[in-house]
Amino acid sequence: MNLLLPYPHLVLFPVPASMSASYRKTFVPSGAKDDPGDAGWILDLLLRHRDRLRRLEPDDANTRLLLMLVEDRRQLVDDRTRLALRLQDCLKQYFPQAVKWFDVDTPLVGDLLKEWPDLQHLQRCHDSTLRNASHPDAPIFASFPGAGPATVPRLIAAFGTRRERYQSAFEVQCDSGIAPVYVRSGKIDLVSVRRACQDFTRQTFHEFAGQTLPRCEWANAYYHAHCTKPAEHHAAVRALAFKWIRILFRCWKNRKPYDEQLYVTSLRRRNALLGPGLAPVTSFEWRKVAGFSKLLEK
Repeated sequence: MNLLLPYPHLVLFPVPASMSASYRKTFVPSGAKDDPGDAGWILDLLLRHRDRLRRLEPDDANTRLLLMLVEDRRQLVDDRTRLALRLQDCLKQYFPQAVKWFDVDTPLVGDLLKEWPDLQHLQRCHDSTLRNASHPDAPIFASFPGAGPATVPRLIAAFGTRRERYQSAFEVQCDSGIAPVYVRSGKIDLVSVRRACQDFTRQTFHEFAGQTLPRCEWANAYYHAHCTKPAEHHAAVRALAFKWIRILFRCWKNRKPYDEQLYVTSLRRRNALLGPGLAPVTSFEWRKVAGFSKLLEK
């Protein structure tokens, strides 16, 4: 039908297939059918019952073009999803570690599989060769305290390269399992660990937060404020990871490395918990970081 739309002198009456089939069965109860016969029945339906049909009023050319484009885009998205699922299923058969390490629909995975198509090839690779594999987001995550050669790739994999995937830091916190689950019903009011999440991603943020403790004074002070006895250790680390994700997300979203001095200055200005080794902020320092507190909220 779309092929006939460019010809304005043609008047089109769409006939649903179910209507033509029911019309044919009215006169041919045996169920016999063929294409020339169906064409005849459709013509008879048009001549006798045109008042029952609705004339096609097509949109203008620009709208029809837009329709074709959005349909093609949706088809491409479906193709990408289908291919990603096929790749994921294939990797689970012989290289399941790659599925746990990365989102398989990223260019990073494509480049890695071209160089090292299975675990055996990857294990034979020299460590320095693997570390030299560049990624555009590597400088962002490498700027965080405690993020070393093993943690930076894990943080890249946790966030991915598609900035539109997450619209807020809270989505990352929930998706990773760092955000807790609140249960309130009647007299019940409790907070529990989120179970519906990717365990490896939660472990990534949990371990990263722990690695920042000896290298970041404000993070260490925040941890000790939430941990007063050994049993509270992991809960305090998760609370710190919850805070770090907000900072990681903003730097990742803006494609800017983390600046410890600017963030500490922002915390001091708001009299936030910093630790004994950090002095109050000066007016000059605050003018320098005036917009930073809005960027990275407490």
